[in-house]
Amino acid sequence: MAELVDIKDISGNIRFSTTINEGSKRHFLLMQEDYITLLFSLSNPVYFKLGDYVDNELGIFELVDLYKPTYNTTTGAYDYELRLDAYYWKWKNKKFFYTPETTGREAAWNLTATLDTHLNVFLDNLKALGYKFRDLDFTWDIDSTVENTSKLVSYDNVNLIDALTQMAETWECEWWIDNHKICFGRCEYSSPVDFKVGDLSDSENVNVNSMQRSDSQATYATRIYAFGSTRNIPSSYRKDLIFDVKEVNGRNISDTSRPLKVNNFPSRVTYKEDYTASSNEGSGPFTPSYTEWTLDKTLASLAKGGSYKVVSEGISINISTAVPQIGNRAFLPAGDYILKASYIYNVSGESKEVIIGNQTVSLAQNQQYEIVSKIQVSDTLVIDKNSSDLKVRVYVHVPAPASSELLSTFQAYVTYDINVYGGSSATTSVTFLTGANAGQTFAAVYNPDLLTGDAANIIQLPEGVTASLGNRYTIDNIIKGKVPDNYFSKDDKEMTLNGVVQKRLMLPEGISYVDAYKYSPTGERINIGDENYDNPDNVEMPEEEAIEEIIILEDEYPQYNGTISSVSHDDKVDDNDKEYRIYNFKDTGLKNFTEDFRLDGEELHMIFQTGKLAGMDFAINIVESDSTGTTFEIVRNEDYGRFLPDDVLYPQTAHMEDGEEVPADTYILYGFDTAYISEQMLPDAEQNLLKKAKEYVKKSMIDPSTYDCEMDADFIYNKGNIRTYEVGAKVNLINKAFFPEGRQSRIIGFEWPLDIPYDHPVYTVGETASYSRIGEIESKLDSLTYKGQTYSGSAVGGGGTSVYVIGVNDKTIPSDRNVFSAKRVLQEIIAYAISKTKDDTALGLISFLNGINVTNGIVTDTITATELSSNIVKVLDKLTANNAAFSGNISSVDYAEKLLGWLITPAGDIDAKSLRLRDFLEVPELRYNRVSVITGEEWNAPGGGIIESVDEENSIVYLKLEPGEIAAVEVDDICKANFNNDTGFQTTYFRITEKLDNGSFKYVLRSGYTYHPQKAMHFVCYGNFTNAERQKSSYSTQNYIRFLKGVNNWEITKDMIAMQLGDLSNLKLFGMDMTGHSAYLNRIYMTGTIKQISNDGVTEVPVPAFKGEWKAGTYWYYDEVTHNGSTWICIESTTTQEPSDSSTDWLKYTSKGEQGAQGPVGPEGPQGPQGERGPQGLQGLQGPAGQDGIPGKDGENGLTSYFHIKYSPVQNPTASQMTETPDVFIGTYVDFTKEDSNDPSKYTWARFEGLQGATGEQGIPGINGEDGKTSYLHIKYSNDGQTFTDNNGETPGEWIGQYTDFEKNDSNVFSDYKWSKIKGEQGEQGPQGATGPQGETGPTGSQGIPGTSSYFHVKYSANSNGDPMTDTPNTYIGTAVTASPTAPTSYTSYTWARFEGAQGERGEQGIPGIDGENGQTSYLHIKYSDDGSSFTANNGETPGAWIGQYVDFTEADSTVFSKYKWSKIKGDKGDKGDKGDKGDTGLPGAMLRPRGVWKANTEYYNNETFIDTVIYDGQNKLCKITHTSTSSFDSTKWEEFSEFENIATNVLLAQNATIDVLGTSGIFVGNLEKTEGWMITGGAIKHNVTTVELTKGGQIALPETGGITVGGETFIEAGKIKTKFIDVETLEVTHLKGATGSFKRLVGVEIENEKEVEKCAIGFSASEGKMYFEGDIQHQGTYKEEDGTERSYRFLTSDLWCRGEFGHRTMTHLSFESSSTSDFFAHIYNYGTDTTYHKYAESGQPIDCISLGGTGNYVLYVCDSPQRKMLTIMNTSGYPKRIMVTFQDSAVFTLEPYRFKIFITAEINTDKINPNRANNLRIMQ
Repeated sequence: MAELVDIKDISGNIRFSTTINEGSKRHFLLMQEDYITLLFSLSNPVYFKLGDYVDNELGIFELVDLYKPTYNTTTGAYDYELRLDAYYWKWKNKKFFYTPETTGREAAWNLTATLDTHLNVFLDNLKALGYKFRDLDFTWDIDSTVENTSKLVSYDNVNLIDALTQMAETWECEWWIDNHKICFGRCEYSSPVDFKVGDLSDSENVNVNSMQRSDSQATYATRIYAFGSTRNIPSSYRKDLIFDVKEVNGRNISDTSRPLKVNNFPSRVTYKEDYTASSNEGSGPFTPSYTEWTLDKTLASLAKGGSYKVVSEGISINISTAVPQIGNRAFLPAGDYILKASYIYNVSGESKEVIIGNQTVSLAQNQQYEIVSKIQVSDTLVIDKNSSDLKVRVYVHVPAPASSELLSTFQAYVTYDINVYGGSSATTSVTFLTGANAGQTFAAVYNPDLLTGDAANIIQLPEGVTASLGNRYTIDNIIKGKVPDNYFSKDDKEMTLNGVVQKRLMLPEGISYVDAYKYSPTGERINIGDENYDNPDNVEMPEEEAIEEIIILEDEYPQYNGTISSVSHDDKVDDNDKEYRIYNFKDTGLKNFTEDFRLDGEELHMIFQTGKLAGMDFAINIVESDSTGTTFEIVRNEDYGRFLPDDVLYPQTAHMEDGEEVPADTYILYGFDTAYISEQMLPDAEQNLLKKAKEYVKKSMIDPSTYDCEMDADFIYNKGNIRTYEVGAKVNLINKAFFPEGRQSRIIGFEWPLDIPYDHPVYTVGETASYSRIGEIESKLDSLTYKGQTYSGSAVGGGGTSVYVIGVNDKTIPSDRNVFSAKRVLQEIIAYAISKTKDDTALGLISFLNGINVTNGIVTDTITATELSSNIVKVLDKLTANNAAFSGNISSVDYAEKLLGWLITPAGDIDAKSLRLRDFLEVPELRYNRVSVITGEEWNAPGGGIIESVDEENSIVYLKLEPGEIAAVEVDDICKANFNNDTGFQTTYFRITEKLDNGSFKYVLRSGYTYHPQKAMHFVCYGNFTNAERQKSSYSTQNYIRFLKGVNNWEITKDMIAMQLGDLSNLKLFGMDMTGHSAYLNRIYMTGTIKQISNDGVTEVPVPAFKGEWKAGTYWYYDEVTHNGSTWICIESTTTQEPSDSSTDWLKYTSKGEQGAQGPVGPEGPQGPQGERGPQGLQGLQGPAGQDGIPGKDGENGLTSYFHIKYSPVQNPTASQMTETPDVFIGTYVDFTKEDSNDPSKYTWARFEGLQGATGEQGIPGINGEDGKTSYLHIKYSNDGQTFTDNNGETPGEWIGQYTDFEKNDSNVFSDYKWSKIKGEQGEQGPQGATGPQGETGPTGSQGIPGTSSYFHVKYSANSNGDPMTDTPNTYIGTAVTASPTAPTSYTSYTWARFEGAQGERGEQGIPGIDGENGQTSYLHIKYSDDGSSFTANNGETPGAWIGQYVDFTEADSTVFSKYKWSKIKGDKGDKGDKGDKGDTGLPGAMLRPRGVWKANTEYYNNETFIDTVIYDGQNKLCKITHTSTSSFDSTKWEEFSEFENIATNVLLAQNATIDVLGTSGIFVGNLEKTEGWMITGGAIKHNVTTVELTKGGQIALPETGGITVGGETFIEAGKIKTKFIDVETLEVTHLKGATGSFKRLVGVEIENEKEVEKCAIGFSASEGKMYFEGDIQHQGTYKEEDGTERSYRFLTSDLWCRGEFGHRTMTHLSFESSSTSDFFAHIYNYGTDTTYHKYAESGQPIDCISLGGTGNYVLYVCDSPQRKMLTIMNTSGYPKRIMVTFQDSAVFTLEPYRFKIFITAEINTDKINPNRANNLRIMQ
């Protein structure tokens, strides 16, 4: 040891030298510390700096932390204990970067790679810092104890030393530095040395003075409760979901308290209801008078009520100019464009509307081009029960053009596809827990009848299986994560576990914990890891030995491991105009992944496992998913030091780097319910957790303690030969106090004095963190209630008190016994705290309870106040303080009393321009000046109120009430209110469903409306659905006052309006055009005199009270009557006189005029308003029904003609102007289709009501009706003549019931109706029924204005020409329109059409006719059986050998076997088939060998050669197994055998006999005379007549004249093959190889009508040396080169001569037509199937021309063309199109409307667009 130690600065200059004084020491602890300390005192301090170092025989040590001495007051000196760390320990002051050589270095990053790769990054950091060891670069060394596999490490702002430790912990090894070498492995070597502590009884070989144990506890856990992560764990995990049978209907069961939906099941789904509506239509040009367009598309004529799934990409509405710019013709007019989309349907005649969306686009001035709008369609639709005529309606309103130039320049286009699905089912299985089926599991179907709404909640069991009320059952494959929490049972155990255990992955069911060891049945201890540990006979440790611990393994959870299949990105610009990228990726292995998969309340996340982003965690959003995979958007974040992903660190697919293939990035997905992907994921994760728990327990058995051994000085001194021990040296610790039998370990540290090294050095013996559970990184729970006990988690042992750390993504609730991690603390601070060191923003209100001390001013927006000046006042409205006090007035700078600004005085007076309060204004007295203005509606209604608050989640409203105030609301009240949000005024409608107390109630929103009630809202109860007393109200607007009655629905109808005063124009909505009138009154009763102001505005004129025709009686002043043709007015207060010229009480008002000559017909006047329809007369009595006639013969073709009628207010209507209600014009047509057409052009239109003529003089008042009542005809239907049909008789049936009275509402009493059958067999014409009595005459209206009327007449006839005619419906119908009410009498005046089919000859099967008399439908039922006595599987639905059938009128199949007529499916035996080819020679079989009567002590065989048979007890027996018999017969070795059959023969064949034919003799097979047959001799078979021989060599030998026949015809004759089989002119072979010869002509044929038809040919002319091709030559396809690239096949020739035109005759062409803005691809040479965005050449010829049409401004990509091909591209539309010309810089060429351009194709680019091989283009100038 040197006497002086020189401490040098970084330049090598000695800063200070010191002797080695007492107390100086050398200290080392593996992976933790490596330093020396020097003790000295100085009278004057020396200031050491970082980097000062010592370099001597001890090594290199540097000052890495600033050090200040301690002043010694006793000596007056400065005492130093200077610590110098080993040269590499300065690395702790440097961060570990991924790219240390760049400026944008990542301090937080992840890497999945082998250890050597991580270390190479580490060396890059050292190299960038310039660190070396004595001019040597650092290297690394990994020993054989380390498995150098690829692992993920996350480096989060760590220094270099910590990075090494992270690596060692990850690979479970140690690191240490040996000069310039960084070593990884297990630091251990040499043979063990004894370190012994003695006692009085054992003092031999003692070399340790003392041994101190350095652990923090005396025991370690022996029983582990392990839990995994909360990721991908549904809240329903390990909860019991038990259902109760509360309804039973046959085999259908239901738990009505736990209704299910189809998305609760992962199985297949079938949709019963599937409705589609689509549109791609235009409005036609708008005009000043045509500014509204309504487009209706039918979804379904009948639709069941309930919830439907809707699939649509939205409704696109474009409003664009129709022609190019010519003056002002290319502009849209300024104004509001109103766009609206809705679902429309009817319920019991009432129209319902569900709004899809609406938009208003306002143009301040005329605008060019177009308005492009898209209305998003919700994915659900809810409609009422018994709905019909479900449609999609699009409404467009445009401003009227201001100029005639604009009359035809713009129109609207609507494009959409909407699919509506309803009624879905799912397969499942049910296990019963109680009842007769307890313990049994059955296949079942959810919602088997494909119903919707509540009716869908049915589980159908197999046929023959039922259950009883109260039975309990579970559904086995239900997705619990989608089931409401309140469905689960809540027993005591679950309540105990709730919130801790159930949120985390648990060990497999039945395994609560893992023990460190067990005991064998004989008492030996078996540690975990031993192969006998899992022996089922083992015994668990006693409870006294169980030291319990709870661990959390956060990386254990059900995982989906995905691979990135493709990557795309979008470049965007943030608010600071800075560009950034959003990355999308697709995983083709994850299919049909929807938002339903996501766990409620959680966000989808991914953790990259490989690639540049390995280990990083990102939130992701679903972009789209289908059967081809799922596309996600990666939400970038700043968790890793900057926004990622970016253009440096981003996701990648498989690619090449440095010539090597790099696989695609992989990732783990979490935040979803695993049941949607696989129900096995959770059990697999539980098994993995069990495996990890066992590994943890095994490691935990390693003693984590370290032992500090103070060595005996003499032992170390060793008589001058000082003993030293290096780190890693093995040691046997001997200490009876600690180890009964000693413990082997190793040295991991030391400390010895520098001045006297052998003076009691201390060696630390034990394990480092990486080799014991003390170094486990897993988090521990602070406490857990489990099985009724509370356990505390600990990182070091059972019963400890370590604190649980809540990480960033941990959802554990904070408590007094856990803490946030540092990253989580930062996250919480950023989320909830305001920074004190940098600018920050608070979303909520900040209150300063003790004021604000401002030194550098206050900043609000752009105003800064730096002193107490006027600016302070400007910002006061931005500040909030609690109990702020001001001594004087507060005012704005510009305040002028009662003129400008504002002022608040200390007395509380406010002078301001206006005051807006968002909640309430409460004052003792409210005074205002002169005028009260209300914007909106003012109601006087039975109820209403002010809302204090709203709980939207539970649909509860809390009212603002004064003390003692009673809420004016009732159940079923119909409520509405208006409010203003950021999109304008909105209306909310809601119904009160339940009163919770006086101040709160529950509500439900009106269907189709999404806005909830709002805080501080004033609402009105303007009606009630059930309480007639609350159905009256009134309200006023700025235009009118309206009084209502009978309000029992959301919409106000005409019948509900009792009176309206003011502007009546809006009554058009109810069919009453009262524009210009100011009062509408429904039924008026008045007394007194009515006076009218004349047009001079002054004169009052009494209005007579018209009493009709005079009758004897009393009349009053100004009563008006008619009498003797004149009109009279009473001028006395009362009178009983009869009006006459001599009466004094009557004034003749109008005298009866003489009849004048008829004048000429005047010109047709403008159409007058439609008069009110008179009251209907009473129903006449129904005539008696005719008797059923003889059924008529079949019609000619079975078709039925239908007569169709529509009405319209105009003569040439559009589809939307046609109605079912009679109007001015009527349209008719006849065809064979039952449904009415919506095409107006199909109808013939004629006037149904006459035009209004010129105004005539006042007509004579009509006579009063007798009682003025209105009669009503009531109709109901029945199927049996005894009860109503569905919907209370509104559904049409086979019987019709009618009655007439004066009550509007239909009776529900069946007997009130007179019933008759609607449809029987066709009978003869019955006699004319008696005419009903005349209905009572209603009051006569005033004389109408004369006009010209058109009349529509109908007649019938049995003949097609209408002769003769009748009024009774017959085979033909004739129609005529005249100006006379009298019907024409000539049949030639009518247009005739078939009304009933004429009798013709019986034709082929026609369309099925109408059902017979009883209307029943027959059903064919089929089942299957395998044995003819019982059904096959699936209750006979699985096909079998037997088929059973029967026919009845019941739709459901019977389950009674005998009801079916059974027949075997297998048919009669068919003809014998052709002989098959000879098979290969089989292996020799065992031979049956009779052995006679059974004998004892005999060997019998059953092997590959022989199977012995014997006779025993008179029966044949077959040997089952080779054996030697004993003295008694062993029946277990024999089985009965009775297959021998005696056959008489002259040949005796012995076992293994060989027939040896001697001489010329042999075996003859033939006729008895032996004149014709076969001789078998010498192994050959030869025919004795034809000499045909099968030789012993296996050949067939024929004589020269011999032959072979095939199929009865000669195949070979005289050694030649007959030409019938091989024709020299027609040679057909499957494969002709190596053929040569001479050919004249090769012909290609096809078989047509069983004949060969020549299609093409190749001719050969030897004389001309030419080939003639008769047909087209086609040469196409692609060829793959050796380098993998593809090219087209080539046609190679040295010389090509063409007589005619060379090339293709016409220009090949592709056409694109779209309104989209997407990318489209034209493939010039390649084949392919056309899609929406890809087009290919149909002929296979290369494309020469491309035309671009449609309104869309899309981009065209030219693909798959060689270079230098000329291509013409045309824009055939009035809209610009874009063409991609250079992909590297995304250059696009814009092709203007109606222009073309010629391009030359350049190189193919595959980098930017893949897999489309796209060309760059050059523009031909």
